[in-house]
Amino acid sequence: MAATEQRAVTVGVAAIETARARLAEAFHGHGQAPCITFASADLMQQILTPKRLELVQAMAGQGAMPVQAVALLVNRETKDVQEDVQALLAAGVLQPCDGAEVIFPYDGLCLDEAAGDD
Repeated sequence: MAATEQRAVTVGVAAIETARARLAEAFHGHGQAPCITFASADLMQQILTPKRLELVQAMAGQGAMPVQAVALLVNRETKDVQEDVQALLAAGVLQPCDGAEVIFPYDGLCLDEAAGDD
């Protein structure tokens, strides 16, 4: 991938069968666009609260950073950001890095409102 290429991830809702089909396609060598899939709209809304979505959007394209830097980026208390980061790590939205850093490894995200229609 070229260094200047922009990478965005699509976030949405899909039935487990759809997620399995995408996974099978990937295992068979068929390229897949980056996506983060939730089992229900309720779960997606529970994980991606407005504050967490703001946090993820602020981290897009920024590279790995410690939680304290994320807190400064979104102008929030470190303790509150730490709780949100832990929830986003558990959901697979953020990824841990060496040391105490975390990363959102995309340049942006797109919420797929129609993803639950599968």
